[in-house]
Amino acid sequence: MSAEKKLEILRSIERSGIPVTDALTKLDISPSTYYRWRRRFRTSGRESLHDRKPHRERNWNQRLPEERAKVLTIALLYPEWSSREIGCHIVDHCGFTVAESTVYRLLKQAGWIKSREPRRFPASPDDVYYGRRESILARREKLKRDTLSRRRVINHQPQGPDGGKPYLNSGPENCHSF
Repeated sequence: MSAEKKLEILRSIERSGIPVTDALTKLDISPSTYYRWRRRFRTSGRESLHDRKPHRERNWNQRLPEERAKVLTIALLYPEWSSREIGCHIVDHCGFTVAESTVYRLLKQAGWIKSREPRRFPASPDDVYYGRRESILARREKLKRDTLSRRRVINHQPQGPDGGKPYLNSGPENCHSF
C-alpha cells in the first residue's frame, strides 16, 4: 500500500466520529497495523509510511564469505582429505571452527561431492516370472520350514510318520510325576 493511501486512512479514521476499532473493522485493517502507521507518522513524518524493503541480515551462525572461501581453498589444496580432515585442519590452523557436516555441505554446494546414487538390486527370476508377491510368500514358507526343521534337529524332537508332532501313547513312559 502506498504512503499516500496510508496517510489518507490515518486522517479519515481520526476525522470520523466513530470509535477506532469500528473504523478499522470496516476498513479491514488490524489495530496493530494502524497504530504502527500512526506511530511512524507522528515520529518521523510522511516518509516513514513508505513500505520498507525486506532486510535480510546474516544469520548469527552463518559462515562468512571469507570462511567459505577458506574451506574451498583448503579442499582444493588437499583433494584427498575427507570433510573431517579439512575441518580439523581449519580449526588447528585458520583461527575459526567449522563442523565436518558444514564442510561436507559446502563441498556439495560447490559441486565437488556427487550425491549418492540409490543402490538398486536386480530382481530375481522368481520376481520376474511369478510375480513379486508369490515369490515373497514362497520364500517365507521355505524359510519357516527350514527354521522348524533346524529347531527339531537342535531340540532332538521326534517326529510322527507325517512329519508333524509324534503320536503320544497313554502309557506310563509318557506320564511325568512332579
